[in-house]
Amino acid sequence: MATLIEIRDRWDSTKILFSVEASTLKEAVLAAIKKGANLRGADLGGANLRGANLRGANLRGANLYGANLRGANLYGANLGGADLYGANLYGADLGGADLGGADLRGANLRGADLRGADLRGAIGVPKNILGQYRDDIRKVLDSAPAEVGGLLQSLWDGKVDGSTYEGECACLVGTIAKVRGCPYNEIPGLAPDSSRLAEQWFLGIRAGDTPVTNPSSAFACAVIAEWMHERSVVAPVTLKRAET
Repeated sequence: MATLIEIRDRWDSTKILFSVEASTLKEAVLAAIKKGANLRGADLGGANLRGANLRGANLRGANLYGANLRGANLYGANLGGADLYGANLYGADLGGADLGGADLRGANLRGADLRGADLRGAIGVPKNILGQYRDDIRKVLDSAPAEVGGLLQSLWDGKVDGSTYEGECACLVGTIAKVRGCPYNEIPGLAPDSSRLAEQWFLGIRAGDTPVTNPSSAFACAVIAEWMHERSVVAPVTLKRAET
């Protein structure tokens, strides 16, 4: 049975951000997003938003403490500074989401898609989540050590496109093949595999993206720089100039 549901500001409970006749809070939130309502600072603590389509929603600074966001679509959502303490984000799509400064302590991020997400300043990001991507990227680098410098240069030049194997801008394996000067499917020990974590991470990078403008590119560059430092590999000269 539908009743009047009010979504209020977490800091000022007298401030109503959105109200609608709905059966559940989830329906009210979806209605708010459909109408383009600004839910910045909304009090949604403990809300059941399982599987909700919250793509591109402005939830900056919102209270989502303990909320159930399992399988939710949060692609490109603004969650900067949001309280996601203890939230269930299992299998949620957080690709391209702004999570800068968000509180993720105790949050369940198992199976969540974090490609392209901005996690700068976020609190409580489990090391094993990003570690899985990091480790697989490093495995790719181990398979093509001679091309790592060229891959790093391509990232800095904005010449990586995670959605394609060939062309001026290509994905991880495609870029390595371009640097090596061979077809992308003829690299020994490095078969093209769009399902592997390293390639999935690079899907968050598009032509023109650089470590300055894209969090996925920045993370990839950090992993490569770490790999190169461990092996005392010198970065390309042009890259050095770009950083000075």
